[in-house]
Amino acid sequence: MIMMCKIDLSNLMLPFVVLLLLSCSQSSEPIVIVTFDHSFEKWIKEGKAFGEGPVKETMGYYGKAHLSSLNEFDEPSTGRLTSPEFRIERNYIHFLLGAREIDFMNEKGDMSIELLLNGKVVRSKKPEEFHAMFHAGWNVSNFKGEMVQIRVVDEDDRPFVYLDVDHIVQNDIPVEGIVAERIIEMSSGTINIPIKENAPRYYFEIHADSGLIRAFDASVALTDDIDFWVKHDMYEWSGEQIKVRTYQYFENRPEILNNLVLSDNIVDSDNLYQENLRPQFHFTAKRGWLNDPNGLVFHEGEYHLFYQANPYGNDYGRNDYNKTWGHAVSEDLVHWRELPAAINPDHLGSIYSGSAVIDHNNTTGFGSEEQTSMVALYTSAGTRNRWSFGKPFTQSVAYSLDNGRTFTKYDGNPVLANLGYINRDPKAFWYEAGQHWVIVLYLDHGAFVFFTSDDLKEWKQQSTIEIEDLGISEVAAFEDCPELFELPIDGNRVNSKWVLYAGSGDYVLGDFDGKKFIPEIGLLKYNHGDCFYASQTFNNVPTEDGRRIQMAWGIVDFPEMPFNQMMTFPVSLTLRNTTNGVRIFANPVNEIEKLYDSVKSYSDIEILPDEDLLEGFNSGSYDIEINMSSSSQGKILFKANGREIKIDLDRQKIMSGDLEIDYQNRNAEINVRLLVDIKSIEVFLDNGKIYMPLRIDGKIESESISLTSDSPLNINELKIRTLRSIWN
Repeated sequence: MIMMCKIDLSNLMLPFVVLLLLSCSQSSEPIVIVTFDHSFEKWIKEGKAFGEGPVKETMGYYGKAHLSSLNEFDEPSTGRLTSPEFRIERNYIHFLLGAREIDFMNEKGDMSIELLLNGKVVRSKKPEEFHAMFHAGWNVSNFKGEMVQIRVVDEDDRPFVYLDVDHIVQNDIPVEGIVAERIIEMSSGTINIPIKENAPRYYFEIHADSGLIRAFDASVALTDDIDFWVKHDMYEWSGEQIKVRTYQYFENRPEILNNLVLSDNIVDSDNLYQENLRPQFHFTAKRGWLNDPNGLVFHEGEYHLFYQANPYGNDYGRNDYNKTWGHAVSEDLVHWRELPAAINPDHLGSIYSGSAVIDHNNTTGFGSEEQTSMVALYTSAGTRNRWSFGKPFTQSVAYSLDNGRTFTKYDGNPVLANLGYINRDPKAFWYEAGQHWVIVLYLDHGAFVFFTSDDLKEWKQQSTIEIEDLGISEVAAFEDCPELFELPIDGNRVNSKWVLYAGSGDYVLGDFDGKKFIPEIGLLKYNHGDCFYASQTFNNVPTEDGRRIQMAWGIVDFPEMPFNQMMTFPVSLTLRNTTNGVRIFANPVNEIEKLYDSVKSYSDIEILPDEDLLEGFNSGSYDIEINMSSSSQGKILFKANGREIKIDLDRQKIMSGDLEIDYQNRNAEINVRLLVDIKSIEVFLDNGKIYMPLRIDGKIESESISLTSDSPLNINELKIRTLRSIWN
């Protein structure tokens, strides 16, 4: 039973809220046994597991680092790690415990944390969850005054199967924790939460008259030392009374609830979109973390960008506990307006990736003659939050009748049962020739499964492609976030190919008959950079437009910012014949021209060694285009904000960091286009044949931009377009 003790605050006068703390006084202060922030040199190590010290790999650890049984070479290994003796002085021991990988959960290998008394095991705990660490503990009141040891054991020698442990503490808080609760009258539609990076993470639940409505995990600031504020949209419950609860394990700190603030805006929004690392023409969230684009769809004059979000911090979030569909809209693919979160976690799980369609024929029955429904299909990631503990990954449906502003989850969810531990990321579309819906679903360990449906609710499995069938040896090269669409070759609509691709951007060409995909050739590479993953294309783009428009997760960190990660700039995909066969080409959407502030064009330029063609141009946002003769020789070096891109014209290679790509140009001219933002450079070479999104790591010490050559070189044309901010 969770301990709950009331404090009478009925005589306190609090504006807008009534505060109720459900807590108990601790008989004594907690005693930290070990944090694993630095080393475990005093512990006795046996075997090859546990490496040489603490690591920073798993989600949900406390402080600077944690203990992991994955050794430094990522090899299969076993071992034990035993602590020095210590005296039990409190009634309970708490710790964080988790495991990797999925195989462990299937077979429950011999991995555990143990309490030893006189060398004998008197308490033991195996991980019950994987992917991140969660609170666990023991009642040790029977052993008070005894000298004991902690031992961490990994006797499972399967590759990448290991356990994680962190922050072992003695205290007098029961293993189940203590609950603190605050009652709030929702006079505003938004709750603001103060965040302190690397602070302890607390679990929160929000209850209304209908029961549990929200659950999330956040590193809440306990004092005025606040890094930034995040918001939780609660407009649906405006004017109602809610209860906010948090769970205490390591320390009893109910006062964290005092810091929640009601406001219609983000508390510290004065500098919103003006932060020094904020991208100026790539979409980023106001606050929090984002990753995969989801549900890209055009409807009633708006492009809808849904996306994976952790609204409660600038990190990925413990175990995807907070995974939510964020939402932004645009009328021109350039200027984006962020809306309240679209789909929130529930009893079936966190909200993983998926897609959205427009049900023009009302096959679902969700819409009417007056209102066409927008339907989202997404993965309910069971057990990735406490609310859904014990439930598997399944597929669910939600619909909107107000152009995506609010969604209603289908009462019959899930609409597709679990196929294997991880099955996720449904990409849906209407197959016109067969007059039915199709989804492509990723199945863990290397398979794509194809389903059809008449109504988006009942699905029939039609076919499966194993990664091995595509001649791919490594699953990591072609996994998750599947996408399937048809493109004409060289614009000829009577000659087309279907494209099947995955999160990495690598793809396979083939034919699709509405039920089965038949690949023609092996895996082809599309993304050549390090700032790209989990892309998706827009459904329902008008026929008169005809473009296949894509956006991806731009993988780049923004240190010390209240937001993290970005979306790549939208590109238009085409299929074109090349000397090597049919290939995908990518080019920025033409709408980028709306951002042009100034355009300078130069023709027939000779660049001398070490001469900077961009001298006099300040750092900022640019769309730069260079055209040269294919017979040109030497090396061109472009630099922006610390990232270097070298084009070796003699060897026909483009290089940046550890990346080196052969571009094999056989045209009369070489075309290079560079989209430059504060933390990224997107390279388009040979009119989009090579697409290379690049990130700029770390802090930007000094913003700069330059274009030089190591030998005399003639440039046919140089265009430098300065871009305005999309946030102004």
